Amino acid sequence: MEKGPRYSPYELRIARLEAGLTLDEVKDALGLKSKGRISEWENGLRYPGLKNLYKLSALYKTSEAQLFYDLRQEAVKEIEDWFKKVERKKKRKKPP
Repeated sequence: MEKGPRYSPYELRIARLEAGLTLDEVKDALGLKSKGRISEWENGLRYPGLKNLYKLSALYKTSEAQLFYDLRQEAVKEIEDWFKKVERKKKRKKPP
């Protein structure tokens, strides 16, 4: 499986721009000391914690799921694969 960013940084940047906000405005709204962290999020170098995720979704007036669509899709796929694996193990252990 190809490893890339665990979310779509593009979605974060687009949401910010659609909200008409600058990096400095987002920094101030989130109470951060530097806009560098936001830039790292938008460039896929890091991702925000849960509290900042909720703040971003409120600030950008969008859902957390939209901002982290790729991460959610990856998580759903991993859980589906896990369930399939568990079911296969259960079928092998069933007595005849």
